[in-house]
Amino acid sequence: MNNRNRLPSYAFMSPEETQRQVEMTEQGTYDLTPFEKMWRSKQTHLNQRGYSLRPRYSMEWKPSWMGTNIDPLYCEDSIMSMKLNVIDAKDSSGKLVAIKRLQNKSQEIEIAQFLTSLKHPHNHCVSVIDVFPDPDDPAWSFMVMPYLRSFDNPEFELIGEVVEFVRQMLELKPLRRMDVEIKYYYVDFGLSARFSPGASSLVVGNIGRDAEVPERSRTVPYDAYKADIHALGNVFYKEFQLVSATHPF
Repeated sequence: MNNRNRLPSYAFMSPEETQRQVEMTEQGTYDLTPFEKMWRSKQTHLNQRGYSLRPRYSMEWKPSWMGTNIDPLYCEDSIMSMKLNVIDAKDSSGKLVAIKRLQNKSQEIEIAQFLTSLKHPHNHCVSVIDVFPDPDDPAWSFMVMPYLRSFDNPEFELIGEVVEFVRQMLELKPLRRMDVEIKYYYVDFGLSARFSPGASSLVVGNIGRDAEVPERSRTVPYDAYKADIHALGNVFYKEFQLVSATHPF
């Protein structure tokens, strides 16, 4: 339910715009995507595990802006989830979490749980809150994690913010405390590999987050650790070096 008293004046539409939004809604502009319909079908099971999706994913959902002159942009249930395998939810305490649906044959759950088990202040890997099977398909499971925002949202404005980000990613000697304490996390281990102590870190494969890693190959083994360092350095270069050339801090 929308609280009209908390909305700014520009959240309310003219009669003409209201009618246009009614027509757009009836034409399916705000309908659930195929991905969202999959998540709606999981709602009952997620509720049993203590996780609730937004009202948009209820079987009885009706757009909250219909019958009002409120712009759908100011209604939470107009927001679509654009990712196939990840969705936002709330746990039983009302805390926001992210739920990811994964194939069991993937190493991602094992790797994420292992990294969660490493209790160290320098561990910046996102923690796993819960893992449970998909009752509709035993080949899949759900993994629950804290809901986080992208590291560059909001955009960096001060040199100190950039330095703090780099410090946490590399865990250099701690600097003085910033006005607001922030912690950055490594997430998404779907393309990761876990190596036994002393085992070779050579891998093959040309799929990765960073398409510019030069040694990537389907046939020639390369060092996975060095590829990770290159990818992280590329983040620093693109986000700060290139940006600062045209938008100095």
